[in-house]
Amino acid sequence: METKLKESARAGRRWLRGAAAIAIRLAVRPPLIAVAAISLATLVAIAAFAETPSGVTLSGLFDPDLSELKPDAIGKLQEAAKKAYRDCYPPRVKFTVVVTAAEQSATGEHLAPARVYALQHALPSLGLEPDQFKVDSVTGVVDGVLVSYDKFNDDDKDPPKLLKVTSIPPKDSKVKPGDKIKVTITASERYEDGHKSWPTGVYDIRLAALDGGSEATVDFKDYGRPTQPCERRTFEATFTVPRNPLPIVRLKAIAEDGVGHHQDSDVAKFYAGNRWQGTIRTDTIESHEGRNTRNASYESTLDLVVGYGDDIAGDGTAVLSSGCAPFPGQVVPTATKFTFKITGMAYKDRLELKFTYTGRTPQNGDNCGFGGAWFRGQALVVPILGSDIVEGTSDQPWTSGINVFKSSSATHLKCTNCK
Repeated sequence: METKLKESARAGRRWLRGAAAIAIRLAVRPPLIAVAAISLATLVAIAAFAETPSGVTLSGLFDPDLSELKPDAIGKLQEAAKKAYRDCYPPRVKFTVVVTAAEQSATGEHLAPARVYALQHALPSLGLEPDQFKVDSVTGVVDGVLVSYDKFNDDDKDPPKLLKVTSIPPKDSKVKPGDKIKVTITASERYEDGHKSWPTGVYDIRLAALDGGSEATVDFKDYGRPTQPCERRTFEATFTVPRNPLPIVRLKAIAEDGVGHHQDSDVAKFYAGNRWQGTIRTDTIESHEGRNTRNASYESTLDLVVGYGDDIAGDGTAVLSSGCAPFPGQVVPTATKFTFKITGMAYKDRLELKFTYTGRTPQNGDNCGFGGAWFRGQALVVPILGSDIVEGTSDQPWTSGINVFKSSSATHLKCTNCK
């Protein structure tokens, strides 16, 4: 059966101007197979969305009855692929290989699949990702390749991109009760801004203040539905430092898209008090069952704040610098690096620090006695030697079951914002 569609100015948006006739041939074989014969002059249906480029027809990519791309084919494919790149939307391009019935028959039905295969392996070299293009085939009156740019694979799989998060004062600044921190957040789902899947757009932006494991919304902006896929959104929010702030004020920017994906920024920190940074070196001798002995040295970096109530909060990272060789038969791996939280109190003449594991702990890695009693409630006491210097050493014998430890440590901290 053949159906002829004549060109018509009244065909409306369903057909592009200048479209030629489409011949449809249906052949019935067990099982039922429908083969469509489509004229190369027929271009892609009208754009599914406003920015869809018009389709193109490529000819001369292959020699007759062959599936190998000709030397000049890559240039033609590159030009066609360029049209798929737009500022907002990710590339979506479909290549439809058209072969004649005579060619298909002469090659035992292998020509179309072979040309599809050739294109599938050539297109990634043009910068297209596997989910950005499709290749299929049809039987037509003249061989060639139809290129269309209608969207497919339009799932939004990625959260919005937080393009910029700035604040006045800038992050890492020292603040006091009553100070105002103005935060500006810009988010986008545009392809050119790094959002790789199909955009649904930014639905809302929020600023949150963190307190331990919880967060409280400071302010937010809801941009409504339907979301606008190509709109960059900028939101400003102001946080007022409370009367009794935590030593470290943590603010987080959050953006949500039209399908519920969230993107969090790196948390910006502000210091409601004096910030101290420095190191601890610990050297430990461990004996096991009274006969096996080994040494271990860890270098640790500390970053802590003494708040307005003299309470201390901060973080530390310990790195194994030498030793801590496994005992015979030991199966627990060595903890070469781990992190910990720092709490405590400040006094006129000293800092008293306590540690809590947050990273790799002795439960899943052997730290050869690092820290000892500091992680069991005993404070590391470090003298204050001046307005911006805390420094001291300590010796710490302790036991754990059949293991005996002798540890020595040297701590040096300097205030970075005491002036």
